[in-house]
Amino acid sequence: MSGVIYWLDMAGVIVFALSGVILACRSRMDPFGMLVLAAVTGIGGGTLRDLVLGVRPVFWVTDPTYLWVILATVGVSLVGSTISTACPGAFYPWRMPSGWRCLPS
Repeated sequence: MSGVIYWLDMAGVIVFALSGVILACRSRMDPFGMLVLAAVTGIGGGTLRDLVLGVRPVFWVTDPTYLWVILATVGVSLVGSTISTACPGAFYPWRMPSGWRCLPS
């Protein structure tokens, strides 16, 4: 894969992993649930594509960088949740100011 396409692919994994993180945040899941949803949304479509086309092994087994990118995305999201307004205090015992809440409905 060419360099630009590979980096765009990684950016797509990050964006879709973030959509899983947001869903986990709205559902008040723990960090493991967040990691599972980020992985399913980040690499689930490509995995299904490879399975339907009969490509073995799937892409994230041959290049585990995808898994590391998802793990880093979840880690940054957990650390960032303490300072962002997207989902403050969802995974921590302390309370945030009363005007803050997890993603508007």
